[in-house]
Amino acid sequence: AVSHFKEADAWTYLSDLDVLTLKKDISPLLPRNSLDESAKKFDALTLTIELGYLDKEVDASRSIQRVKLIAEKLEEMGTLPQVQAKIGTIKEVLSETAWQNLSLQWLEKVRKDLRDLMKFLLGDKNKWFVVDIEDVISDNGEVEGVTPKVSYRQRVMDFLAANRHLPVLDKIYDMEQLDMDDFRELERILWEELGDKEEYDQYTEGKPCGSNVAILIRSLIGVDRKVALQRFGQFISGAELNAEQEEFLMTVVGYVCENGDITKEIVVNDPPFDEQLEVFSNCMIPLSRYIDNLHRVVMPSFAQGEGSMSWAAE
Repeated sequence: AVSHFKEADAWTYLSDLDVLTLKKDISPLLPRNSLDESAKKFDALTLTIELGYLDKEVDASRSIQRVKLIAEKLEEMGTLPQVQAKIGTIKEVLSETAWQNLSLQWLEKVRKDLRDLMKFLLGDKNKWFVVDIEDVISDNGEVEGVTPKVSYRQRVMDFLAANRHLPVLDKIYDMEQLDMDDFRELERILWEELGDKEEYDQYTEGKPCGSNVAILIRSLIGVDRKVALQRFGQFISGAELNAEQEEFLMTVVGYVCENGDITKEIVVNDPPFDEQLEVFSNCMIPLSRYIDNLHRVVMPSFAQGEGSMSWAAE
């Protein structure tokens, strides 16, 4: 995992499995500095707001309210020289006008100005928390242990993290054609070992994968982006891609990583592909074959008989 994330390309796209690996395997290796822990928490808070500014699907309303609350607490401590030095920024945070004219530059200013003041907020030590736990009483003095409930998705993610280099997973990551044994193995894992078909159906409801387990797995682990570019070269006989074409292909690969699959219909009709498709006007047929192959390698109908079409065959 360390070797993988040392490469800059590994950070171009982070799959769900990459995020889990960073949390479970990489983060425990990082040195901990308790002296600036509160400042780091404020960094995370403001960075969430910045992400919400860039991506409207991210709800940062709670983070905004917390930053405002922090500013209120700091304003009450205005007699401290360090706080007084940043009182202008604190008052801006408490002003609705500033939030109405939000910008990344201003959010960064807030983060940098206030992060070192977090150490003055020692918290309210008068809070009480009530935990109501119902005891299980038995006549023979034995009680059942507590069994934490793990969601189906978490079971799948834990399995993928622990078995990242299972041969069938490597084939999906490297975009190699799956055979029927691969599909049966994935179905056994997802429909029997990690849960049942009903749990799978509930988890994948509304997802593009449907009952295709390979598409679901590809949406969780992604694909090797370097291999993806190299493979396209097999369709254009070694011709060089220009910058726009390479960017287009990376958008295609990013879509596959996020959704698990792609088809020619999506590329032709859906944004952002339809607006940029003209960059491949000189080699549309190779692009079409490439998209077909991305789709076919995770299709059971192409995993058997003469319908199978591997990269080598192309």
